[in-house]
Amino acid sequence: MALQTTVKPREAEEFDLDLVLQVEPISQDPLVLYEQVYRRLADHGAYVQKLERMKRCIRLNYSGEFHLDILPARADRSRGGTAVQVPDRKLEQWMPSNPLGYRDWFEERCTLAVLLKEAMQEPLPSNAPATVKAVLKRAVQLIKRRRDVAFANDEAPRSVVLTTLAARSYSGEPSVSGALLTILKAIVGEIEAAWPERVVIVNPTNPAERFCEAWTTETYDEFTRFIYAFQQEAEALVAARGLAEIGRRLNVMFGEQVGVRAMNEYVTKLTEARNVGALGFTASGLTTRGGANPIPKHTFYGR
Repeated sequence: MALQTTVKPREAEEFDLDLVLQVEPISQDPLVLYEQVYRRLADHGAYVQKLERMKRCIRLNYSGEFHLDILPARADRSRGGTAVQVPDRKLEQWMPSNPLGYRDWFEERCTLAVLLKEAMQEPLPSNAPATVKAVLKRAVQLIKRRRDVAFANDEAPRSVVLTTLAARSYSGEPSVSGALLTILKAIVGEIEAAWPERVVIVNPTNPAERFCEAWTTETYDEFTRFIYAFQQEAEALVAARGLAEIGRRLNVMFGEQVGVRAMNEYVTKLTEARNVGALGFTASGLTTRGGANPIPKHTFYGR
């Protein structure tokens, strides 16, 4: 949520929210901290029936609404800065992380292009409208939505994996479509350069943390097939002509009649721009920006 790249859950899916709880532990044993946080939550009558132990976090399940993953953490004295260590129940050891550093790195990557509209930043901002978001944030949302549609209930690539790959591949393109094509081409390039090994994805603010550690041969193969297919779909979408064809492709790629809604909003925007004399044309096509040759408002009223 701090990255402003959340996407609306599909159908019966729930919001997955993450919370890092950084404290000063009383023991060097990572499992002591984990159990202390778990017991403290279990002491609360409203939480005790909602708790679920996960590998590194404690999950609070609000059935049908969302689940909150609480990640206990302590400061990483050796690395300093905003780096932290989190307990791993299976490995029974501290693992490196840096959520705050990652957020700052992602925001820095977003500034490669100018925001469409300047917006105030809150410590934990609400999900802002697309028109005020950086191009990279909107591209990441599209990648995550395509992932959700493509994988359904199967084991999908982690959001942090897709976000990191997108952010480090982004080159400051001013349009979402241009950014998406650049990102997918770069990821394909990484896959091919790494073959026959796997692409390695680390936290850019704490290289000791690997986001790809859970990959198996099967899940990595699924990931690569997804990226190759997505690149072909995105190229075909950009090359498509006609609102009907573009809408059809958007529906297939992003589901939930997204194409229909997008086309309706697009037509409404063009109509409003024409009515106020802001619609024009350039060598590349219609535009609502200044500097174009204006298209006059007609008065045929449907005749």
